[in-house]
Amino acid sequence: MKRSWLLALLLFLVCGEGRAQEIVPVVPIEAVQESEKTSMDSQPVGSEGEVLRQSSAMPIGRTNYPSFNLRAGAGTSFDPQLWWVVGSIEAQLDKFFALGPMVQVGFDRNRTFVLGTIGPRLIMPISFFEIGLSAGMGFSYRNEVGFTYTNFAYQAGINLDMYIIENFSVGLLANFNFLSSVALADVGSITGTLSYHF
Repeated sequence: MKRSWLLALLLFLVCGEGRAQEIVPVVPIEAVQESEKTSMDSQPVGSEGEVLRQSSAMPIGRTNYPSFNLRAGAGTSFDPQLWWVVGSIEAQLDKFFALGPMVQVGFDRNRTFVLGTIGPRLIMPISFFEIGLSAGMGFSYRNEVGFTYTNFAYQAGINLDMYIIENFSVGLLANFNFLSSVALADVGSITGTLSYHF
């Protein structure tokens, strides 16, 4: 009788321990660490979160060179005082240097000025802003009360641009034009500009 009870108790203990091991498996710490490492390694390098973090840290200004700048503006000239428009297209060879032609047109009821020059522009980027110093040479055409004049023209300018989105900026441009003319030696202008960078 005692043997039967002992055998039953032994079977109960063995079966109970087996069920407990099945219900609560023991996982080694090394296996958990290896699983976490594998999960981290399986994430793509360019994940969406990483891309968003990088894009938020990038400035609005461009980083792709060579590229092009298309600028148009309107304002006024001084001595003589005329309506003044300006347009230019540049090839930007690197972050600090661009080269291209510029056309300036001034007019009122009695006079029309046209200046075409070509030259370089040095650029100093500061965060979302750009300061530019330009110089050029070319020709000028003037029509004043039916008389026409053609002269050499030399241009010097300074501009300040602020990027509003990645490819567009707004700014101010001041030009100083010097003519090979005895009657009119120079004409200055200031214009507001809108630029497209591509």
